[in-house]
Amino acid sequence: MKKFSWILLPSAIVLFFSVAFYSCKKINEGTELGSGLIPAVDNINTFDSILDIETNNRLLLHDSTKIGYTNDVALGSTSDPVFGQTTGAVYFDVLPQALKLYPFFHKDSLPVIDSVVLSLSYRGAYGDTSAGSFLSVEVREIAQNAKFNDSSFYRVDHPDFATAGGVLGSKTMAFNQFKDSVRIFRKIGDTIKTANELRIKLDPAFGTRFVNYDTLTAYKNDTIFHSLFSGLEVKATGSSRALAYFNLADQAKTKLTFYYRVRNNNVIEKRSVDFLHYSFGSRANVIRRNRGGDFAAYLNNTTLTDDKLFIQAGSPGSIGTLRIPGLENLSNRVIHNAELIISRIPSAGEQSFPPPPVLFLDRADIFDVGSSLSDDLNSTNASGTTQNLTSFGGLLRSDSTYRFNITRHVQSVITRKETNYQLRLYAPVYTIIKPFPESTTASRQVNVIPQVGYGRVVLAGGNFADPTKRLRLRIIYSNLR
Repeated sequence: MKKFSWILLPSAIVLFFSVAFYSCKKINEGTELGSGLIPAVDNINTFDSILDIETNNRLLLHDSTKIGYTNDVALGSTSDPVFGQTTGAVYFDVLPQALKLYPFFHKDSLPVIDSVVLSLSYRGAYGDTSAGSFLSVEVREIAQNAKFNDSSFYRVDHPDFATAGGVLGSKTMAFNQFKDSVRIFRKIGDTIKTANELRIKLDPAFGTRFVNYDTLTAYKNDTIFHSLFSGLEVKATGSSRALAYFNLADQAKTKLTFYYRVRNNNVIEKRSVDFLHYSFGSRANVIRRNRGGDFAAYLNNTTLTDDKLFIQAGSPGSIGTLRIPGLENLSNRVIHNAELIISRIPSAGEQSFPPPPVLFLDRADIFDVGSSLSDDLNSTNASGTTQNLTSFGGLLRSDSTYRFNITRHVQSVITRKETNYQLRLYAPVYTIIKPFPESTTASRQVNVIPQVGYGRVVLAGGNFADPTKRLRLRIIYSNLR
C-alpha cells in the first residue's frame, strides 16, 4: 500500500519544506496572471517567492462518473507504453419510433427480413489512428437477467453486463476509412450517402424475432418491449490501438435498421424501419484500465513524494496530490497573486496519446471528497457547470504548462488560518464539488474533459530534478507593516 505524505510525514521533512523558499526577492519582473493586482509601488514593497510542493500519485478513490445521453461513448482498446491498457465497451437499448403500432408495415403483409444493420455515429478517436490501425468489434444481445434496465445510466467502472446467445455481427474497419462516404439503399427511390458511421451487419434471424413479436404484447409500451429485448453490447476484440468515439444521441446516424420485404396490394415492396436510442433509455460505457509502464511503478512505490505525476484523464482516472507545507507557516501578508505552475515533460508514446487540454484543481478532505478553492473557482454561467478558465486556469498553454490562480486560497490559509488541505490535480469528465467554506449552497457539477478516456500527461513533480520544470507555487506579496 503506497504511503501518502499528507497522512504521515516525518517532522524533519515538514521543517525542511516549511522554510523552503528558494527565491525570495523584490519583484523586478512582470507576472502574467493577476498583474492587475500588483500595486503601483511594486519596486518598493512587493516581493516574489517560490514555495516547494510535495507531490504524489494515486488513483481517484471515488469516481462515480456516468455517461449522459449526449456524451460520446468510447469503444476500442489501446496500449500505452507509459500508462498501460484501456478498453471501452458500450451498452444501450433501442425502441421503435412509435409504440402501440406494429413497426413492419402491418402484420398481414407478411414481412420478411432481408438484413439488419447497427450503425453508430462516429465522432473521432484517441490513440494511434495511422494507416494500419483498425477497430474490430462484435455485437451481442444483453441478457434479460443482466438487469440492464434497472437504471438509465451506469458508472463507467460497472462490471460487464451478461450477454445471451452468440455473436450477432462483427466488423473490422480502418480508422482512416470513417470519413469515406457510403451509399445506403433504404427503399425504392430512397438512396442516401453518409459518412462517419460504423455500420455492422447483424444476423437476419435476429430481425425475424422482431417481425414475429405480437403487436399487442411486444410493442404496447417500452416496459413490455424491454422485457423481450434488453439492448445491445458492442465490444472491441483484440487491440485496436485507439479508442473510437460514438454518439448515441445522433439519431440520424445511430440506429438499429431492419430492411425487409412486404406484400402490398400484391406487389412486393422493399422497406426499412429504424429503432432508436432515446434520452430516457438505458446506456453504459464500461471503461477498463490495466495500469502498466512507469505509471504502475509510481503507483506502487513506497516513497513519500514523487518526482513525476502521471495524470490519466477521463474515468476511471488518476490524480496527483499536492501539499504545500510551507504555506501554513508564512507570516501574515497581502497576497497579490499566487500561481501554481505545472510543467508537462516528454513521455514515450505522446505522439499517439496527447495530453488533456485542461486539468482541474480542488481540495480534498480526509474522505477524498472534493471542494472548491474558495472563490478562486468561479462559474461562467448561472448553473455553475463550467469553470472560469480565464481567471482560475487549467488550460494547457503554448509553453507546455498548466497554471492555476489560487490567490484567494493562499490568502485564506495565511490570514484566516483555514486548514491547509491537500489539493487534487486531475482531469475528470466532470466532478462534483462542494462549496468552500461550507455554506447552504448546493454541491455542483463542473464539466472538464469532453470525452471519457481522452488525454494523459506526465508532469514534473515537486522534487523533479530540473528546478525550472519543478511543480511550484509562485506568490507575489507585500509585507504588512
